[in-house]
Amino acid sequence: MPELDVCPGGAAPRCDVVTTSVRAAGLAAAASTAETRAHGTPGGWEGVAAGAAGSALATFGRDADVATAALEVAVTALDRYDAEMVDLARRRDDVEADRVGLGRDIDDLARRAAAVEAATGGDVGPAVAADLRDEAALLRRRHVAHEGAVVALEWAVRAAEDRLLAALAHVDTVGEAGAAADDPDRPGPAGPAGPGLPPGGVLDDPDAVHAWWRGLAPEERESLKLHRPELLGALDGLPAADRDDVNRALLEREIDALTALGAAGALTAAQRRRLQNALGARDAVYGRTVTDHETDEPLRPLLLLYDAGAFGGDGRGAVAFGDPDTADHTLVMVPGFGNDLASLPDRTEDALRVLEADGGEHDLAVVTWIGYDAPDLHVDGVGDLVDPGVLGDAGAVADETKARDGGAALVEFVDGLRAADELDPSHLTMLGHSYGSTTAAWSAALGADADDLVLTGSPGAGEGHDTVGDLGLTGDHVFVLAAERDPITWLGGDSPLGLGPDPAQDSFGGTRLDAWDGRRFGPGDLGTAFTENHGSYTDEHSRSLGNVVAVATGEDPTVVEGRDTPARDRLTGWVAGITMQPGVDAVVGGAELAEHLGALRDGGRVVVGSLW
Repeated sequence: MPELDVCPGGAAPRCDVVTTSVRAAGLAAAASTAETRAHGTPGGWEGVAAGAAGSALATFGRDADVATAALEVAVTALDRYDAEMVDLARRRDDVEADRVGLGRDIDDLARRAAAVEAATGGDVGPAVAADLRDEAALLRRRHVAHEGAVVALEWAVRAAEDRLLAALAHVDTVGEAGAAADDPDRPGPAGPAGPGLPPGGVLDDPDAVHAWWRGLAPEERESLKLHRPELLGALDGLPAADRDDVNRALLEREIDALTALGAAGALTAAQRRRLQNALGARDAVYGRTVTDHETDEPLRPLLLLYDAGAFGGDGRGAVAFGDPDTADHTLVMVPGFGNDLASLPDRTEDALRVLEADGGEHDLAVVTWIGYDAPDLHVDGVGDLVDPGVLGDAGAVADETKARDGGAALVEFVDGLRAADELDPSHLTMLGHSYGSTTAAWSAALGADADDLVLTGSPGAGEGHDTVGDLGLTGDHVFVLAAERDPITWLGGDSPLGLGPDPAQDSFGGTRLDAWDGRRFGPGDLGTAFTENHGSYTDEHSRSLGNVVAVATGEDPTVVEGRDTPARDRLTGWVAGITMQPGVDAVVGGAELAEHLGALRDGGRVVVGSLW
């Protein structure tokens, strides 16, 4: 079979890179057009200079709109071409598989015919000869059909290329682009045929958003992607692929603009932070190539959310590996303290380990969601260590306000995934780690449409959530991973340090899953305790990772008994164990804790020895 240039290596990684760049250019041109038309010359400026400036701005605005119109046509054609290449790549694979099967069957027939001839000394009976001739005739017909499929595929590739080239040629001069800008049927918002946005109430309803979007023509969708990118990129209910189109273009445009400012030495501190966030998002999307186990092609990440300046500079973003619109199972992972858009690459590694542990056994999409303002300690310099804003952001980890607000945002995101689901409803699981577990618990309590909830390394399930019933779920749909020596899981319950009840308690009513106990640690090993004991739930080959995969794919995880002693006893017991070591003086606050430690001192080494 001849080599056909049908996006080798998979359509997504190569064919759409040009489309994304052209769309990013279209975003910039459309923004320039809108800015020029909105502002013009400063108010009150009069005279010859003002007139000349107004004329120049009008000319620039017209030129920008002409460029935008040309890019609208181009990116619509490129988007259609990308989709055609995806389908043709699948056809190519089918044709190639048929060729391999046909060659194998021809070789098999030749071997059998030679064996019969050798066994009979060339005196092959008429019945056997007739059977062999019939098989040969069938193989000839298959060969003819295969040759026809190859020719048809070649013609389909050329036809797709011709359509693309014809569309691009239609706007490859200034005059033609100007005609496209003035076309009364132009779908762009500047044209009379342009699509309007639905009413505000519809924008808040993911199901209505999805129905509205599906009702638009491809040209109308593409126009809106160029003219309303910030809205569409975060609009819950849009298909994942369309959100990815917009957010990739926004990402590329922003990196180009900020990089240019940096080269000129003109970046402000806020812009440096945005660039750091943007580069983190780019690394999350482009920095890791993983294989789709079903197709053996590279798996294309989908950028479902992107805003480098959200939450006072922390940014927000979400990346999906696998398509949640079509997957049988969807896992949404919610990280906790210390995570912002710049950390998205590290958190997508957690998602990829889940996919790799599943090994392609299930149709699974994994989403990393940093769509809320997680408490964070972002330090660019020594001065940040005494900055009240920086310290306040980090200190918010002791309060569940951001978890509650994040839970509400997660409800909307999950509702959007549900609205865009194209097939049977996906089995959807929310997984929160650390502060993110409190966020996920709040999301469940606020009505997120999730089938299962996994709380890992949790400091608490949220104030007032005393049992799984307070989360709107039953115990067989709430799963808890809590390593015995994970110090964060010692905070939940009746403790001023925690964020509500400890979900690992048997009385909470959830299903506790098997996890590594964690390493023993002393006061000098707290860093290790947080890194290994608190941060190891998705480590490669770990028992907890296997259980995460089982829950996410609807399989049976390994269950262990819930805790029957308060979580805080582990903390006080650990401190007591320290004070019983020679030469160590514990500084303990609170009369209740001191009294508890005093009781443990009375020969309590056996009680606490297995914990520290």
